[in-house]
Amino acid sequence: MTSSKPPPPESPKASRDQRALRTAVGAVRRWANKDLWTALAAITTASAAVGALVFTGLNLRETRNQYGLSQQVEITDRFGKSVEHLGSDQQTIRLGGVYALERIARDSAADSQTVVDVLSAYLRARELTNCVDFKPPVDTSPVAEPPPADLWAAAAAISHTYTLFQDHRLDLRKTCLVMIDLSGKRFSHTVFMHAWLTWSKLCAAKLDDTNLQGARVDFANLQGADLSGANLGFANLSNSRLDGVNLSALNGRGANLSHATLHDTSLRGANLSHADFFMADLSFAHLEGANLADTDLNDLLSTDHLTYDDKTVWPKGYKPPPSDSRPVIQYSERC
Repeated sequence: MTSSKPPPPESPKASRDQRALRTAVGAVRRWANKDLWTALAAITTASAAVGALVFTGLNLRETRNQYGLSQQVEITDRFGKSVEHLGSDQQTIRLGGVYALERIARDSAADSQTVVDVLSAYLRARELTNCVDFKPPVDTSPVAEPPPADLWAAAAAISHTYTLFQDHRLDLRKTCLVMIDLSGKRFSHTVFMHAWLTWSKLCAAKLDDTNLQGARVDFANLQGADLSGANLGFANLSNSRLDGVNLSALNGRGANLSHATLHDTSLRGANLSHADFFMADLSFAHLEGANLADTDLNDLLSTDHLTYDDKTVWPKGYKPPPSDSRPVIQYSERC
């Protein structure tokens, strides 16, 4: 029989190394388990936080949707009541309706154009019933009393709210705006056909590309206004202050400019054929390229320092004074 030999006894050094190795492996295992649980705990905490954020976001969105819906319902209710006020027999109630609509336009940009359209229709519906006569009288006597305050307020609210949209022209034809103050207001591209603006203040107003055909703008103050490209065909601007006004490239055929002050006014490229300039002041006016055919310029109040060029069309037989190429005078007087 073969007898097995007992294993050689371990050396004290090897025993110490093995024990150290086992201790190290145990420590690593304990660290790995601890780190794993820490990572799992972090992931769980993060997942819970993300879930809470998602839930909160959904709640906020739903809250915003509900708030927006309730706000729109509120605006719709306010709008309906305001429009009803415009039909009241009492001026104070109508005035309150105008101010309420203006407030709605400020609170809701999406409804601002609708407010402008409603107020414009309101002014057109009143037409000229609050002026002296429905049809403008032959003379230029001033209107004794201004229109009701609600009409003034509606026009002012439109000027505060109106934003020029492409292919959209503000329609204020046949409206009664006598003695109204719209100085510095913006009414570009607006239709004022046959409207009454007698004794109005339109200083520095933006009226470019407006249609004032057949309108009454007599005794008005338009100093520094911009009417470039406007249609003033057969409009009545007699006795008006047009100092420093930009009337370039406008259509003023047949316009009544008698007794009007056109000091330092730009009429460059304007069509003023058949216009009435009786006793008008054209001193320092700029007439480069203007069409003055078939006008009577023999009774002008002043033609001092006119500026014109070889493209200016004069009435037959008229001999203009020498052109004065002095610089443009900046007219600073206000209303």
